[in-house]
Amino acid sequence: MFLFIPIAIGAVIGVIVLFLTKLLRNKSAFYHKLPSVIAMIGVVILLVVSFDVRGFEGASYAIVGITILIFSIVSFTKSIKLN
Repeated sequence: MFLFIPIAIGAVIGVIVLFLTKLLRNKSAFYHKLPSVIAMIGVVILLVVSFDVRGFEGASYAIVGITILIFSIVSFTKSIKLN
């Protein structure tokens, strides 16, 4: 439970980022890179918050952030290949 819930939440957000990248691929290069960049900014915020919050809750924030980071890197590389 400790690992499954944060990874599942991060995976849902990551799938949304991938879907938005695929949805915006017909727009300019700026638009189909935008969801992954926003997700990476969110990951930085989550990791900063995870260092301030101690215990299991802080670790959960870090796990969600790392999961979203993996999906946003995949989305960003796909958006570069689309260009």
